[in-house]
Amino acid sequence: MLLTLKGSGFFKLLLRVGKNSEAWKGVLGKHGIGNCNDNGCLLIEFCAEQQLTITSTIFQQKDGLKTTWMHSQSKHWHLTDYVLMQQRNVRNVRHTRVMPSAECQTDHQLVNCNLNLHSKLKPERSGIPRKRHQVNNLQTATVRDSFQVNLQARLKDHPIDPSPEVLWQHIKNSILQSSKESLRFSSKKNKDWFDENNQEIQELLRKKRTAHQAHLAQPSCYVRKAVFCLACSKLQQKLQDIQTKWWISLAERIQLCTDLGDYRGFYDTSKEVYRPTHHVQSLLLSAEGQMLLTDEVVNSGNKYGP
Repeated sequence: MLLTLKGSGFFKLLLRVGKNSEAWKGVLGKHGIGNCNDNGCLLIEFCAEQQLTITSTIFQQKDGLKTTWMHSQSKHWHLTDYVLMQQRNVRNVRHTRVMPSAECQTDHQLVNCNLNLHSKLKPERSGIPRKRHQVNNLQTATVRDSFQVNLQARLKDHPIDPSPEVLWQHIKNSILQSSKESLRFSSKKNKDWFDENNQEIQELLRKKRTAHQAHLAQPSCYVRKAVFCLACSKLQQKLQDIQTKWWISLAERIQLCTDLGDYRGFYDTSKEVYRPTHHVQSLLLSAEGQMLLTDEVVNSGNKYGP
């Protein structure tokens, strides 16, 4: 179904559904606001045909927790943003309300909808998680010399028992202990620009939230509004600078690995951008529905081939 809204410009998106719940049972709740306009009627008809419910009208709460947009001239608040849910799943909607203190860089308020969803959790992996050593550090001379000294010192204290099992256990423990001290374990971390600069970004976000809360406490104060706008501008500019700096650094590292012929470093650095690809193999089934092995696939190809 094609929903065509009447009007032009920004006001084309303003939909007011009203509160006539008796005429539109199952679509509107008993706690709507205001009157219905032409575009709102189109939305209601669309919801009735698609068996949808406007969840913003089914919960009893203050008008300030339902209205989402204020008219710039009349200063009246209207309910113009909605959360739609299929009628058979309305029982899973716990609450729908407006978040007045949320800052979204728009004159509309953020609508929050809490759902009661049930999903299967992935089974937890059994056993002790493996830790990987930073083997790439052996390319550094100081780390390589430290590893050799630690390994030689441990291999000197060989056991008295000359059995192969005891000697192998001693060699394995010596290598593991030397690697633990010299190479250390690799830590899992994201390779995105915002994760590597998380502390600086969080500080900028804290200043922006503080300015936003001060502006909400006194919306008529032009000074607080100017401070909030300045904080938003600085945040966007700083995020752009951090992202540009991260990409330039990454490009320089890739170019350095290319010049030095370090193909492993080139591959590891490239993975930070493109990520490793996962190949999925599909099973080839016969006409009877059984899985074909390699030899059977070759024979089938020779059978039906030229």
